[in-house]
Amino acid sequence: MKKYITLSLIGVVLVSIITYISINFNTKENAVNFAIHKDLPTLKKEDYKLVKVPNSPYILCITDIPHSIYVYKTTSILNMNFASISGAEQLYAGEGIGMHFFNEKLIYGFDKDRPKGKEIYIDGKKMRTVYLSKYFIKSKYKINYKNLAFYYPSKPMKTTENSLGFTEVTYR
Repeated sequence: MKKYITLSLIGVVLVSIITYISINFNTKENAVNFAIHKDLPTLKKEDYKLVKVPNSPYILCITDIPHSIYVYKTTSILNMNFASISGAEQLYAGEGIGMHFFNEKLIYGFDKDRPKGKEIYIDGKKMRTVYLSKYFIKSKYKINYKNLAFYYPSKPMKTTENSLGFTEVTYR
């Protein structure tokens, strides 16, 4: 009798866990929201916007106070979505430009210097680009972010470095 009660309790617990996961992780946005509340517990829902990056596993969390962009990478396993923080760009404390690498391969970057009408290239390869200025329209610093862009290669790529040890961004 104890064996059946134990097995039924284990079954109820498993069903509860599966139901919880399927409700909280059924979309990439839900998975990112869950990760945000785990990683940044003081950040309130009204203080950030989520931006889906097309054709990529990334979702950007843009915060208003202070201006920061957290990059979340999403993965799907058995129709359940999970998210983990991949990096951040602190716009208020830095230049708003920078490249992020994983295992010495470029995974994404931020740029504010792109001339109007030009595309971002690294090592002769055109980067996929998401322009972010529209997310700062209500900010008193919107002029600082008018050319802000998030770029990424179609897959992580090795880059070459110039004589100073930097990977160069070109515009065409």
